[in-house]
Amino acid sequence: MRVLRVPVTCCRCGEGVERSGAITIEFQGRRDYECYPCYQTHSAWNAYSQEVKKSLYCQRCNYKFASKKLECPYCNKLDFVIDSQIKVNDLL
Repeated sequence: MRVLRVPVTCCRCGEGVERSGAITIEFQGRRDYECYPCYQTHSAWNAYSQEVKKSLYCQRCNYKFASKKLECPYCNKLDFVIDSQIKVNDLL
């Protein structure tokens, strides 16, 4: 099996890269290529995968935790989970 080293241009930076080292993007019948460094820095998937953990508090079991999901890891419920910016007066 032969490996074709056809040069293609990156749609973001315009640099010539090998086709085997590029990611194919097909949109509305048009095929573009994106080099791997541009994909790492500009990809929408990277922004989605880097969600920030939030400080949360479960009022049901009085458990304070940090998570990406709005579900208490202690009682597995999500109906009483709120933001953990709690003051002493809120607990009394």
